[in-house]
Amino acid sequence: MENEDDSYNTASYALQSNGIWLHVDAAYAGSACICPEFRHYIDGVEEANSFNMNAHKWFLTNFDCSALWVKVCLYVVDAYAYAMFVHLYFIDEVIAPFVVEAAI
Repeated sequence: MENEDDSYNTASYALQSNGIWLHVDAAYAGSACICPEFRHYIDGVEEANSFNMNAHKWFLTNFDCSALWVKVCLYVVDAYAYAMFVHLYFIDEVIAPFVVEAAI
């Protein structure tokens, strides 16, 4: 029998109450868990902030296929927007001066 302390619910409460993101990486087994007879292996996963599975590993596709579910997609959008800001800042403020000087 599964220990109550090992459940996703317990981990989720402990992590989220401290502001820590809970990600479940189900790269191999995640595809199997769509079957009702295997769903019990991820009971409580709905408490996670994100869940990832690699369908190509079980569905025998000839290309990579990774599915990522995020509870609040705005966090991902914000992360990419911030990354783009940092990228543009790096190009404008760090690289550009050297490129201009080299061209002179």
